[in-house]
Amino acid sequence: MPPALQITTGDGPADPPTATPRTGFASPRPYGFRLSAATPGEHRAVIAAHEHAVAAGDRLVCFLYPEYDAAAGARRTAATESAGFGACAVAVDLLLDGGERMSAAGLRDHHDVGASLSEQARSKTVLPDQWNRREVDLTPLAGKRVTAYELAVLADGNQDEIAGWVSDLAIESAAPPRSLRSSLAGARSMLARSSTDYPPSRPPRSLRSSLASARSMLARSSTDYVDTRRGTNSSGRLSRGLTLPLTAVPHGFNFYTPVTDAGTERWIYRYSPPEGADRPRLQGFAVSHQPSPWMGDRCIVQFLPGAGEPTGDRAARSLAFGH
Repeated sequence: MPPALQITTGDGPADPPTATPRTGFASPRPYGFRLSAATPGEHRAVIAAHEHAVAAGDRLVCFLYPEYDAAAGARRTAATESAGFGACAVAVDLLLDGGERMSAAGLRDHHDVGASLSEQARSKTVLPDQWNRREVDLTPLAGKRVTAYELAVLADGNQDEIAGWVSDLAIESAAPPRSLRSSLAGARSMLARSSTDYPPSRPPRSLRSSLASARSMLARSSTDYVDTRRGTNSSGRLSRGLTLPLTAVPHGFNFYTPVTDAGTERWIYRYSPPEGADRPRLQGFAVSHQPSPWMGDRCIVQFLPGAGEPTGDRAARSLAFGH
């Protein structure tokens, strides 16, 4: 008899409001989960085996797509207010050597919500019919070994079936910016030299320069924390901000933006790739005056650097890129 919670690989959600159909968030083959005729309570299943020695700075990163159950939602009453949203009570866990779980360690995600299944379910921060990024700092588990990814679902009995998708599972290391890594690597190289190479009272100019550059990188400007992608993963069916990835000076008149569709004056940029493609494609850069896709644009100037014979075919000149 199959387990109550089943995990399979599949094509992804068929009709997501803001994402590309039949694919994961970024990976082409996400994991699907399905829980049928479930008794109330926790249900768990291993997604995939994964061996990893946890180090300080490591983070669990994944994307969850709970499917809304419209039939169950139509039967919702005051006593069954969660009907239709059952798949939102979901969390990715890590199995550790020794039989432990990440969820028992008191960790919190990037929303400052506890990483345990019950805390994730109560928070209502996982929304239906869209990809939800979850990120958990694993530093307190440094030195432990991960053995598998696990999915946990909390059923409350208010709907017959719970289903959804998990994509882009990874344990990532928090790496400093490349320019900072380069400066620190240069400083380490200088420090590794023999003491006879230079007087100890005064390090060489190259070392002083590397350390000064590293200090400059660490003293970051507040603009370094701005993410122009915020709100861009939207569509005419669902707003997650309805913004464009614009760059401008304060109160600027001209905006600068990448363009994924150079043939429109409205949705000139879409976060997700077109159907059938595994990555979005850049058709140009634009000088824009458009604060939101709903407003339309005017006086557009577009350009795309390239090599070889120029072409007016937008699709032919487009370049794949990632976020």
